[in-house]
Amino acid sequence: MNRTLKILLIAYGVAAMQLTACHKSDNKVVSINTINSSTGANTLNGMFDGLHGSFQNFTVTAGTAKKIKASNGTQLSFYPNSFKDADGNILSNTTVNIQITEMYAAGQAIENGMTTIADDRIFGCAGQLYIKASANGKEVFANKYGIGFKAAAASTQSMNLYYANSNNAGPFVTWTPVTSAPGTVSDGTTIDSFTILTIDPSGTNVDTMTFRTNYNRFDSCSSFNKISCGYFLASNGVTTNVTVKPSNPVFNNSNTVVYLHFPGTNSLTTLNDYNSVNNSFGLSAGYEVPVGTKADLVILSSIGTSYYFYLQTGINISNGMNFTPVLSPASITQIQTTLLSL
Repeated sequence: MNRTLKILLIAYGVAAMQLTACHKSDNKVVSINTINSSTGANTLNGMFDGLHGSFQNFTVTAGTAKKIKASNGTQLSFYPNSFKDADGNILSNTTVNIQITEMYAAGQAIENGMTTIADDRIFGCAGQLYIKASANGKEVFANKYGIGFKAAAASTQSMNLYYANSNNAGPFVTWTPVTSAPGTVSDGTTIDSFTILTIDPSGTNVDTMTFRTNYNRFDSCSSFNKISCGYFLASNGVTTNVTVKPSNPVFNNSNTVVYLHFPGTNSLTTLNDYNSVNNSFGLSAGYEVPVGTKADLVILSSIGTSYYFYLQTGINISNGMNFTPVLSPASITQIQTTLLSL
């Protein structure tokens, strides 16, 4: 898309992506994100209610091509056949309400209970969305539409589309890659550009500046709900487990969630291998973190009507690493503000 606008110059910047990885041993296949206690899963589901991000609201007409752009840059492209009802009938001449939550930063993903785990593997994340569609008070379903995930920088990295698993246990969203249908794999970023002209009172063009925005595009999405964009990681280096034992045993798997965030790839995993004997959290058997990986440790807990929080950033993972964090009381607002730093 090319546009020329006669407006004053504005500025913006982009950031680069880096690569790190998590590793799964070949001798076991275990889901990292299986909650070991059904009671814990139910309690933890509720603890995220107050943290969820708000929706942005849009209105489109089914049967008509339409593009919308969310506040963080996500583009949705709807075709004349994009919407269908619960019986599979394609909708037309119907007002459809679109709600979208964008999650490009790790803190936004944590607020909404997301991970970056698919097929028991961790993936580098280039953005996650929660999309809801309705018409006349009833849920509307996707037939086919397009998504452009705004990219931090130009890249040749192929990106997969991921849909949230329908059988997630507990609050942690895990994913299924969608790689078999045309239009659900993006071979590197594409560019939207526009040119800004600065013109003096005499009508003379005194400056020209072209701005470019990179996108990972998918033109054949067939689901709303929770959607992710990313790529699977691999590691051949030395790996290690990580153990987290809160200083106070009141924080356990029925009220506490422990995240590792890998900023180099914007990846998130939860430590769900809970040992009730010594009150410790670890990665599930067979899953380890490469030694030397840069990581952040994020812990959330909800007990009664009180929230507790812990954040340690800039960790350099070493072999057999152990943590004994001291969680502090925090309000929902304090937690959300702190998560913005990730």
